[in-house]
Amino acid sequence: MSLVDVARNASEDARCICLQEYGSAPEINIYGDPSFTFPYAPTHLHLMVFELVKNSLRAVQEWYMDSDNVSPPVRIIVANGIENVTIKVFAKHFKSYMPLGKVLLLIYVINNAKHPHFI
Repeated sequence: MSLVDVARNASEDARCICLQEYGSAPEINIYGDPSFTFPYAPTHLHLMVFELVKNSLRAVQEWYMDSDNVSPPVRIIVANGIENVTIKVFAKHFKSYMPLGKVLLLIYVINNAKHPHFI
């Protein structure tokens, strides 16, 4: 399963909870390569992204709850690097987007050689 799919599923679950609690929820925009996959337990990753997005949605929803303005979307960026994968969650606070959470996954390979090789 791609990381973008895991982020999408986790954010949809978090958005459902926000809708149940507040009656509305900010939109969520996900950016990243949908074909990128990563050898990681999807349920663990889902839980981490879910909690970050849930907290971000709550912060945005409560900030704009008494405002006439429409709440801005929460942004999720899935970025793959040479040695790591980063999932960043951004929410608009005041006039600019601020990172509210980040999941950093390190890519490594350990074999039965005397000296493990890191990618």
